[in-house]
Amino acid sequence: MAPATAPDGYKIVSTTIKRVDGVVTQVAMTERLPPPVLKASARQLRLAMNALGLRDEIEEYVASQSRDVQDSWQWTTEFDMNHPFVIGCAEQLNKSEAELVALFTLAQGIE
Repeated sequence: MAPATAPDGYKIVSTTIKRVDGVVTQVAMTERLPPPVLKASARQLRLAMNALGLRDEIEEYVASQSRDVQDSWQWTTEFDMNHPFVIGCAEQLNKSEAELVALFTLAQGIE
């Protein structure tokens, strides 16, 4: 019997062996992994958005928001991928978690 493996984004927290209809089966209990903690400077993030062609779309979204959101966008020096401002923006622009991870991963690679 091959050892149990967790699907992407999950980890195995426990396993048991059960007999179901005469067949011995390994049952794995999984839980979702926490989202990655990715951070990037404002400069890195903006350059990554330029490279991915996302800058105009994001700037338009920010311009349509409250002054507090606009100030946060303008004056924040480091962005955390899991911050509610970033998550909210991604949701409003229909960006997936994978797209957000790709953006921040690209940004972190910019010197």
